[in-house]
Amino acid sequence: MLNGDNTLTSTMLNILYDCKIIYDPQGILNKLVSETKRLVKELGLKRYRVGRSYGWDFKHEI
Repeated sequence: MLNGDNTLTSTMLNILYDCKIIYDPQGILNKLVSETKRLVKELGLKRYRVGRSYGWDFKHEI
């Protein structure tokens, strides 16, 4: 995902948005999480809850 080769699913987005990194000696996960949060902000994504699940609302066309 860091190099743009993969698709970011809503499940992966939720995992990366909420994760707590315990061990990442090379900083790869930290970069991925930072990039995910930057994209959420840049795209104006808003997360909402539906029961025990979450969804994402896109504020504008991508």
